[in-house]
Amino acid sequence: MFSIYETRSDREKLLNNLLEQDPTLALIVAFIDFEWTVRRTILALGKSSTKVIRARYAGENPETGQKDCNRRAVCSLDGFNELWNQEVASGSARKFYDFFNNAVKLRNVPGFNKDLAAASGKKNRNTADYLKIVYERFRNTLIHGSRTTVKPDKARFAFHFVTACSRALCDYAEEQGKSIYGKKIVRIKPRQ
Repeated sequence: MFSIYETRSDREKLLNNLLEQDPTLALIVAFIDFEWTVRRTILALGKSSTKVIRARYAGENPETGQKDCNRRAVCSLDGFNELWNQEVASGSARKFYDFFNNAVKLRNVPGFNKDLAAASGKKNRNTADYLKIVYERFRNTLIHGSRTTVKPDKARFAFHFVTACSRALCDYAEEQGKSIYGKKIVRIKPRQ
């Protein structure tokens, strides 16, 4: 469905067309795009070789390539957080959740309003809190089948929020001189 050879605007056009047809399906695909974008950003900006990062992502021992019973494959926000903080966050680079708090402003996300904020049970949540809530309430429940649909207004807000997070990651990689689109990301030697 996605290709490294498309652009961010091509991807967003595809996602927005899907949003018009089926907001719940568009939200699921937006989560797929988000996870793809996080992974590609970590590969592009990480300090280890891409072979090591891919092994860690898969829950393998980077030296042997074998499954490591002490490692889990990265398949959650906490897993992305851990891998990002190991590979990307250093020096001036922000930790994973801090990155979203700084890069994505909720007031700029279409569909965000105080009523939705109040419905989440706590006022004054930050972007990372919303990312965790949206990921758990929508992504996990839809993917694992405990929910089959989302009300269109909530699906649209979550969709716009998740795509804003993906866009922020893409923009950040480009600010660092790296593109997550256009070619396979390969780094044989670790960064110094």
